[in-house]
Amino acid sequence: MSQQASQRERAFRAKILPRASSRTSAVVAAAALVSACGLSLSIGEAPSAAPSEEAGADTSLPIEPLREAAAPPSDAEATDTAIAVDATPDTACSPIVSESFTSGPGPLVLLGQAKVESGRLEILSETLALGVQGAAYFTVPTGLARFTVSFTLSTSSLSSVYSTSDGFAFNWLEKAVPLRPNLGGGNDLGMTLEPAGQHGQGLLFDIYPPVTEDRYVSDNELGPNTRYVREKFVSFTTGGPTQFAFKIRVGAGLVEYDVSSTLGSYKKTLPRGTAGTLYRTFFFSASAGAARSPGIFVDDLVISSCP
Repeated sequence: MSQQASQRERAFRAKILPRASSRTSAVVAAAALVSACGLSLSIGEAPSAAPSEEAGADTSLPIEPLREAAAPPSDAEATDTAIAVDATPDTACSPIVSESFTSGPGPLVLLGQAKVESGRLEILSETLALGVQGAAYFTVPTGLARFTVSFTLSTSSLSSVYSTSDGFAFNWLEKAVPLRPNLGGGNDLGMTLEPAGQHGQGLLFDIYPPVTEDRYVSDNELGPNTRYVREKFVSFTTGGPTQFAFKIRVGAGLVEYDVSSTLGSYKKTLPRGTAGTLYRTFFFSASAGAARSPGIFVDDLVISSCP
């Protein structure tokens, strides 16, 4: 090799190798961070925002840590006009369950600690018992691709972490659950993954944080491998009783959420599931882990099938 060619090669290596070394270090550092934080990974999903070059992120990696979304936007920002709304009018939907729980659970199957008391469905009563779960569910004979669900959710007074904790989930599931499915404990909020391969969408009401920190209502996906929070809706701080009214519309690969309460409200349409997916089971659940339940109650339930 000529002396001139050798000098060109050394110049080339001096220019390129530091970049490669920096890139490798960024990948290793990112992997170490994911491992240390215990984050789930989603393979092949496009990142929701471009990573910052200043942070040394590698935009070519097809791996994105699943993470909680930022605090919910203000009411003025809450409606996402970039996503088309399911055009099925509510007036075209036919109720298949309309239950005020004045004389029992109606068509719902009760599990664990769940019961009907004082004209409402107690998913978990206000109890000192620890490590308990409750659930109630309704299964349709044939799956629904489009439907609406509305209900109210309330709790007694909340308190600090390790005094009242964990929370509530409502999921619509693709498969019919067994007659007596296993219920998740602690921060799995009583949800079930039975039978094998179960999958669905839904929402979470997290009441675990200390009373001085935000509690929140958030979107949820339930899958064969993991449950993960997708997006926060309402974030609030209170030690008092809570009450939320939920209206949910599902269809065409979209979920429309309408959450209202004196603690905060939220409306948004999100892409969830796949158009044409059929859902069989509507599953309400709650859990108390290392602290007592504050009491978790559901009332005024209406489930409607839409064309």
